[in-house]
Amino acid sequence: MIDDLMFTTAAGTEIKLRPGQDRCVVYFGNASESVVGPDGQQHMEQEVPYVAFVGAELVLDYPPGRVALVELSHGRLKIEYRIQSESRSRILNVQCNSHADQFPVRVRHFSDVRDFLLFVREEQGFRYVVAYEGVGRVGLVKIKAGNPEARILVIKQAIAKSNDAQPAVEAGVRATDVGLNAETARNPVFLARLHLRNLELDKVAGLLTRFNMSLDETGFIITFLRLMIKNEQGRPELEQVKRQLQMLEKLYQIGGLILSGDRDGFYAALKQGMPPAVYRRVSALVSQKRAAAPGKLEEIEYWEWQYRLKQALNA
Repeated sequence: MIDDLMFTTAAGTEIKLRPGQDRCVVYFGNASESVVGPDGQQHMEQEVPYVAFVGAELVLDYPPGRVALVELSHGRLKIEYRIQSESRSRILNVQCNSHADQFPVRVRHFSDVRDFLLFVREEQGFRYVVAYEGVGRVGLVKIKAGNPEARILVIKQAIAKSNDAQPAVEAGVRATDVGLNAETARNPVFLARLHLRNLELDKVAGLLTRFNMSLDETGFIITFLRLMIKNEQGRPELEQVKRQLQMLEKLYQIGGLILSGDRDGFYAALKQGMPPAVYRRVSALVSQKRAAAPGKLEEIEYWEWQYRLKQALNA
């Protein structure tokens, strides 16, 4: 069993870090601090914020992923960072309910969105994601898809001839905020987000055969769909189309199996059954893959998939 780690702040407050490093207990003398948690209840264990910074232009001086004590003042943690082109440091303020003078945080820096997505896919997500404005709106949409529970803040460069650093601004990541230029019009993830926001569900389904998607792209779209199905805000318009959203999720799950050539996974999905609307889309995708097969063996493989599809429909 791993023992708890103990830290002592500059003022002598003791902080005991739990083995998972995601929670801690603050001690003033022999008494543990109790604070109000997100559920409105009193808790002794407090969350250790996990913060990601995304952008090669950002400079940080924290051990990657390891716990560091930072200043806590007036309910705000002070996380210091800098932009390469600026000489002055900036401060990210993160809310914290503890009354200690310092508090533990974990910080990781990623040079680009791709590195961030690889990490959250294989490791874990973050509570806060701070992105440099250069990642762009499409990059922000991808970050939100990869780490949907995170609060995203955007860092902007200071205006020329001004010594006032621009504060981090929370990103309302909305696909409709971006115009359809040549790049975004060829981006199936962006288009899926746009069509989902407008509840143009047929257009979302059509993207599978319109684009030669990667597994990452189908994964992002599945994440969007699951967030809408979950419907935490209780939006009535989403409740009305919940069944269609679930069918789209099924379609993209099977589509991912086809795109990855996962024969066993595809056959297992056929045994589970699928609605006729999903069958038609899946059949069209398999036909498309067969027509584009690079060799005879691959063409025969997709012919077998088509045959199994017809068997499943007539079963």
